[in-house]
Amino acid sequence: MSYLGRGSNLTRKAQDKVSFLATAGQTVRTGLSYVPTHVDVTVNGITLTEITDYTATNGNSITFSVALALNDEVTIVSSKTFDVANHYTISAANALLAAKATNTAVALKSPIASPVFTGNVGVGVTPATWHSNYDVLQMGEQTMLYAHADGIGNDSATYLGTNVYENSGAKYLRTDKSSLYRQQSGKHDFYVAPSGSANAAISFNTAMTIDNAGRVTKPLQPSFRVGDSTQSTAGQIMTHNTIHHNVGNHYATATGKFTAPVAGVYFVGVQLISGFSSTSSEQNVKILKNGAIVCDARAGGYTSSSLHAKSVILLAANDYIQIEMDAGKTYAFARHNQFMGYLIG
Repeated sequence: MSYLGRGSNLTRKAQDKVSFLATAGQTVRTGLSYVPTHVDVTVNGITLTEITDYTATNGNSITFSVALALNDEVTIVSSKTFDVANHYTISAANALLAAKATNTAVALKSPIASPVFTGNVGVGVTPATWHSNYDVLQMGEQTMLYAHADGIGNDSATYLGTNVYENSGAKYLRTDKSSLYRQQSGKHDFYVAPSGSANAAISFNTAMTIDNAGRVTKPLQPSFRVGDSTQSTAGQIMTHNTIHHNVGNHYATATGKFTAPVAGVYFVGVQLISGFSSTSSEQNVKILKNGAIVCDARAGGYTSSSLHAKSVILLAANDYIQIEMDAGKTYAFARHNQFMGYLIG
């Protein structure tokens, strides 16, 4: 007799369902896919009993013990294949998560149980190989934010660098220029370096320092002061031959030219003492930009007469300044005859 209650075969929850209307005298339904012993069959809402009412052994067809009547409503529900052995249980999943939290490969970079990174960090890139004394955040190919690992005493400094890493001294990451900013003990230091080869040692130059009192020094700012130990006469470009200082080497003694290394506003000036003893001889000195007069100074020709000319001039890169003795002559002593200038900004 057919069983009228719930089938006992469906112990698995993933199911396939096939419904159809029988033909008169139909005894077989093919084209199925099921797991033997895991299938339920109903006819007109009545659940059939396996073996007694139907046979389902080959996984693709069902044979009915009694032929079906025309338009009997048949429903076949079968469970899908589900391999318990190849799936995680709750306990297995919990064990896996616990292992992840303490896995040394993961913890080496970012321990899950703590926000502290125990190794150098790269954003979009694998960090360069740094000396172990440094903690590093590398962003992209060349940008570095780093500090000494101990973070105390004289090593308590913060660095922001481009194209630099530390490993037995500062080195280039790639073939290019490099720059570095250091903040230490309330002081700010800015360093620059010319282009160098990848992994070669870097020799930084101090470009600017702001000390803790707010004083700004710029050791590389173009500046010069030169003197002349020879006498200059009318119509002559003065070639001052005594160098007092020449930061950047932008003044040339051979030509008497100061050549602007970068575009900007410059202060320039000249002072001299007349080499004339006559009271009636005029003396005239000019400041020239690219050979054209900018300003001049005039005086009577006494030996003790002193001339001073100065100006603030906008120069493009490679513009040059010279001093011309237009009339008269100078006293031949470097201390009394000077040409000077510097970049304002």
